[in-house]
Amino acid sequence: MSGYKVTNTDGIILVTNGKGFSIPTVNGIANASSGVPEGTIIYDTETQQLYRFTGSVWVSGSGTAGTAGSSGSSGSSGVTGSSGTSGSTGTSGTGGSSGSTGSSGSSGSSGSDGTSGSSGSSGS
Repeated sequence: MSGYKVTNTDGIILVTNGKGFSIPTVNGIANASSGVPEGTIIYDTETQQLYRFTGSVWVSGSGTAGTAGSSGSSGSSGVTGSSGTSGSTGTSGTGGSSGSTGSSGSSGSSGSDGTSGSSGSSGS
């Protein structure tokens, strides 16, 4: 803004060194003058908020909080991990008790006749 000069006794400050713009400040909005034109903007260093003058009262320039957004979708499942190593073999168990006696088997078939014996000696 070379070549321009702004003067105002109400506190307007233009800053060009930092490429910024500074508005009037007040320490506590209750300390702000009400003898200013409607639309005047001021920064309260106590609340760290901007205020604007409606012509009768100072109102906060902050808007109300917006509604919460919807939840995002769930991500996909990860891959299954590899199987672990097998454990060591356990110790042998103790011997079991003896079983009960089984039932008797059926009788076998008769064998074939044997050969005849030799003749006896003659009698007297």
